Amino acid sequence: MIAEAVLDGRGYFTATPAALLALFRERNPDSRATEDEAAAVSHVGRARAELWNSFGIAIYPPRVGRREWSFRLVAVPGEEAA
Repeated sequence: MIAEAVLDGRGYFTATPAALLALFRERNPDSRATEDEAAAVSHVGRARAELWNSFGIAIYPPRVGRREWSFRLVAVPGEEAA
C-alpha cells in the first residue's frame, strides 16, 4: 500500500498518522493496522525492512514538532547503495 502511494507520488509520499490510518482502512480494512493511529504507525515501523529490501523505499519518521512521515524511493531493490 505504501509502495503504491510512493510510486503514485513519483517517488515521494508524506502522511500523518491519520492519513496512514485512512490509507490502511481504504486498501486493507481487515488489517490490524486499521485499529487506530498508533496501530498504523506501528505497522509502518514493522514494515520498514520490507519496504527497503523489496522496494528500495526509505522511511523518515516525523521530525520534532511535526507529525508527517516521509517515504522516498531511494534505491533499486536488490542493488547495493553506492
